[in-house]
Amino acid sequence: MSLRRCSRLALLVVPALVLLGVGPVPAASAAYTRSYSSGTVNVAFGSMQAVINGVITVPSHGTITDVNVSVVINHTWVQDIDLTVVSAAGKGVVLLQNDCSNQDNINATFDDEGAALECSQTPPAISGNVAPDNSATYHHLSVLDGEDMAGTWILIVSD
Repeated sequence: MSLRRCSRLALLVVPALVLLGVGPVPAASAAYTRSYSSGTVNVAFGSMQAVINGVITVPSHGTITDVNVSVVINHTWVQDIDLTVVSAAGKGVVLLQNDCSNQDNINATFDDEGAALECSQTPPAISGNVAPDNSATYHHLSVLDGEDMAGTWILIVSD
């Protein structure tokens, strides 16, 4: 049995996608880093479960060699939050799923090379440069390496 807090505050999500790649931008075979953001998404959650999609459009083509996802989420009871990033090619990677019990807020960058996810008792519950929450293959951002970065990316935040 899972206990969930029924009253919730507003959810503020600020997702950003950092792509490291090689290819036609800025010059053939040159390595480069690009950052893209959906901007701030403000959503007020009631007692019902909700899903928001932070859409990030990447206009530049290039082959991905590394992906990091940064989020700032102001929300009580972080355990209610699940995060998944979906690439322009449609491949999803679970970043966070049912972690941190009743602690509040997230201000973190998810990176395969990050530290193991640990939950702080003081907000933000999750912060810094952290690895996705599980060592299972589907939680590794490296599964996106080799894809073309151009297109519509989605950060799915479910509560």
